[in-house]
Amino acid sequence: MTNLLRTPRTYVVLTAACVFTVSSFALAQLGSGNNAACLGINAPSVMQTGQKSIVYFKFKNTGTTTWTAGMYYSISALPERNMTWGVNSVKFRPVTVLPAQSAVATIAALAPSTPGTYELAWQMTYLRAPFGAICRKTVKVTPPQAYLRVTELSGPRTDTAVANQKDITLDRFKFYADRANLNLIEVEAKAAEGSLGNVNSYALWVDADGNGEVETVLQDGVQPLLGTVLFDNIVDGVNGFYRINSGQEVRMEIRGDVNGSLGEPPQLRMTLARAEAETENGGPFPPEQVLLSQVAQTLWTFVDNGNLFVTKDTTPVRPRQLLGGTLGDTILRLNFRAEHEPVDVTNLQITNSGSTASAVERLELFQAGQTSSFGIATTSGCGTDDVPEEGTTFCASMQSQQLLIPRGGEVTVLVKPRLKNDEAGAVSGQHIQLTIEANNAMNNSIGTGAVRARGAASSNTLSGNDGDAEGEGEVFIGTNSAAPNEQITGNAHVTVLSKITSITNASTDPDGTNVSAGIKEIGKFKFTAATHTNTRNGLNKFTLSGVYFNVTATNVAIGSGSFYMYNAANRNATKNCPAYDTNGTRITNVLSGSMLVLCDFRATFSDVDTQIEQGTGSVFTLRANITNPDVTAANTSTLQVSLRDFSDMQNTSFAHNASHMLWQDVDYGGTENFTWIEYPETVVNGTLYQS
Repeated sequence: MTNLLRTPRTYVVLTAACVFTVSSFALAQLGSGNNAACLGINAPSVMQTGQKSIVYFKFKNTGTTTWTAGMYYSISALPERNMTWGVNSVKFRPVTVLPAQSAVATIAALAPSTPGTYELAWQMTYLRAPFGAICRKTVKVTPPQAYLRVTELSGPRTDTAVANQKDITLDRFKFYADRANLNLIEVEAKAAEGSLGNVNSYALWVDADGNGEVETVLQDGVQPLLGTVLFDNIVDGVNGFYRINSGQEVRMEIRGDVNGSLGEPPQLRMTLARAEAETENGGPFPPEQVLLSQVAQTLWTFVDNGNLFVTKDTTPVRPRQLLGGTLGDTILRLNFRAEHEPVDVTNLQITNSGSTASAVERLELFQAGQTSSFGIATTSGCGTDDVPEEGTTFCASMQSQQLLIPRGGEVTVLVKPRLKNDEAGAVSGQHIQLTIEANNAMNNSIGTGAVRARGAASSNTLSGNDGDAEGEGEVFIGTNSAAPNEQITGNAHVTVLSKITSITNASTDPDGTNVSAGIKEIGKFKFTAATHTNTRNGLNKFTLSGVYFNVTATNVAIGSGSFYMYNAANRNATKNCPAYDTNGTRITNVLSGSMLVLCDFRATFSDVDTQIEQGTGSVFTLRANITNPDVTAANTSTLQVSLRDFSDMQNTSFAHNASHMLWQDVDYGGTENFTWIEYPETVVNGTLYQS
């Protein structure tokens, strides 16, 4: 037996039934059948300071007693219960070990913090009395190993670049100096896919200020050689290396410029091959301590040019009445989208298909959200360009980057007409409808092509659409994908020399005012005319020639023939206005329900002044005789007048089932009739009377 008696002591022994004290001599007698053999130890021969390792000790019960958990366990030895390895006792498995059976004790050994040679020893114990053989192994504890950890960082899976494009990012990675100050002296990369020859002037960049973005070039102008790109002259501005201090993480990138002539295959995916470092004192650093973790980098596909897509913007543009002598509102919205590279639009041809557009001095071009124009298109700007034979074309020739569409981005261009006044040749009623022609041909030398552009990165001129489903450095018109061109056509608009800017309820009665009997002003509307400078043959005036008032009378009776309209400036000059039902049938009896009241100033002379001078307003009033404001006492009475169906350009006639407004653009030289008013609202309500 290896169980030894010690200096007599007293021990407390706990059993399931009782607690009692025994001496060490008595314990020796109790454990006289204990013995153990070491069947082996699984532990490393060398560990670094502070390193953790799982260690297994295997013991065989060579005694006559049964080992049970609680009474038997395993402890560190040499010396007994030492904490050299961070733990001094542990249970074994299984929890019951019969004679001739074996048990395993497992510890998480923590290497000492001081380098040296140490005993890793473990022994079985019974009630704090060690017994049996000691499992032991000598372990050398060394200083921690230094590493240079190189980790590639993920980026976009795929991307496209164009010929001559500069500074594309080919590889992203970071260095981490683990437990040592190191000098980075070489970085080597290779092609995982494609050809290194499609890129030139490779450069190694570093995030020197640690803000997460590379900004400093360590070495550039490197060309591929023997299938690799080698950066072996890494200079940080002072030294012939780049210092990475212990615990420091540094981000770097490899970038390059795409060749003007592309080889096959026109692709490249790079990967790091190796990195080399030295100690801070210039000594060698073992290559096996440079740990490289690779991640698939961006697969670049190279094309000669980017593409430009020009489409009609989805934001609707309502028909406009374009006032002579002013800058009109937007009459066409174009959307430009660049693919693969920024695209510099150099020429734009906009054709008016509806007339000679003699009233338009020029077209001014705005980017959406901007208040100043970036360019103009004029008829004289076309010069000798090849423009459509029909209609009038306005051409804009842009300087470099005057209209630059960002790579992968979109720019919305608003086209606004600058109108001449009538002294300069503007006329009322001229049809304006702008188009971008779908001509596939493009030739800068003869000015062919409604939209011409060049790649800002490649410096190559984009070609016309060849009509197939591939984007190969082309300009696409009227389509947002590679497909045949389609003509872009804006909405129709018309020129005017006078114009209404607002129509509002002019009554001072608030909604909810009681309906009362008698002759009442049931609707008052103020028409305001725009200021203008159209003075030829006298200032043009807006003249109201006819209007249908929509009248809704619920539980209210109105005397037949009692509707009159007048200008509030002269209540004595009136116009009697007949009523019709919504089918256009004249109503001659007591009036109630929904009806149309027609005030027509065309056929008969009237003293009512319906002309509105530029920059002024007039209030037109509709009155009626309310014969019974409460036809049925138990019911609610309502009465309201409104203006409807007057803002649709498609309504070209004045009738109960068409436009409800007719006006004339008048000067001493003539008259132009219009059946609509440009207005953002389709209904203008008067006061809602209710009782």
